[in-house]
Amino acid sequence: MNFETIRSKVGKYETKADASVVATQLQSLIAKKGFDVFKNIELLTEEIKSLKLSPTTKAQLSLVFSCSTLPDFILNSKSDLNMVDVDNAVHSVVSSTELSYKCAIALIADVFYACGLSFAIENGPQLVNGSIEYKLHALMPSVMAEAETKKAIELHKAYESAYGEKKDKLPEAAGIAAEKAVEVIKSLCVAGISEGFYLLGRCYLYGECGTDIDRTKAMELMKTAAEQGNTRAAVLLGDLFYQSDDPLVRDYTLAHHYYTRPGTLAMGKKQQTSLQDIYKQYSANKTTLVFSGVILALMITFMVFFHTGIFTGSSRLAIGIILIVISIAAYALAIINNRNKRFNGIRWFVAVQYFVWALYAFILVLA
Repeated sequence: MNFETIRSKVGKYETKADASVVATQLQSLIAKKGFDVFKNIELLTEEIKSLKLSPTTKAQLSLVFSCSTLPDFILNSKSDLNMVDVDNAVHSVVSSTELSYKCAIALIADVFYACGLSFAIENGPQLVNGSIEYKLHALMPSVMAEAETKKAIELHKAYESAYGEKKDKLPEAAGIAAEKAVEVIKSLCVAGISEGFYLLGRCYLYGECGTDIDRTKAMELMKTAAEQGNTRAAVLLGDLFYQSDDPLVRDYTLAHHYYTRPGTLAMGKKQQTSLQDIYKQYSANKTTLVFSGVILALMITFMVFFHTGIFTGSSRLAIGIILIVISIAAYALAIINNRNKRFNGIRWFVAVQYFVWALYAFILVLA
């Protein structure tokens, strides 16, 4: 959804019938209490309890308003254009309340609409000529937002159904021909919808919908979707960083980040086991780093002793052999740990071993 499209639709969202229940209830509250109600969070929380909303929605609204950023934005947003930069507010609410991005953005859109803001501006990602660029988006009240993302939700359901059953094409019931699926998904990315980035990332990751596998593109798209708050992308990224067979891609710190980010879906047994393994590995890494430090200390000691002339030719050879054996043993241990997915710092470990070998060879040359 680009800026021009939204600007042309602003006038279409002005009747009370179009507004969501949340927006209309908040409008009635503001009409009775005025904007000063936002200055006292405790009073506001009590007033929210009296609104004709579901208990879940009331709780979510209270969470949103408990984040001081949002009331501040409401009280300070005076603009002739009747819009406000909401990017920081959204991310602040998500990180503070642990609500999903989708839930937070819908509620915030309703709040701004109730306050008389026709739409708000967000700086978000869009797919432009195959590259991800950050552009201004217009943030609509939730009814309009749901209408704009309906295609994304339907496409996702069809996509999951098709590939969950190992099929080669999307079901015709989705109203999208298989050969058109990628174009439709890309159109969602161009509109800045997170589900589009997630689905296109899956296409490049697994070669679905007839696309060529491109892990670099897939990871970039998945990260964009996850940063937008797409929970499926966050969990999938956690799995990818945890399970990768490539030690240069595997990163347990990033896996932990995506598994535990605010708003992430409740993890299944597989992800919970992975997360427990990561915590165990953090402990194992400390031991490994100490071991690497010992090797480095031995190497430095040997170099100092050699420089002072303590070692003879035969003892120098013996010490060199011992250091080489230690290096090989350490390298073998790193490989074993890597196979067991218990060692995330293998690159540092191997780097130390190569450093020992290179320095020892340098010493022999000098001798």
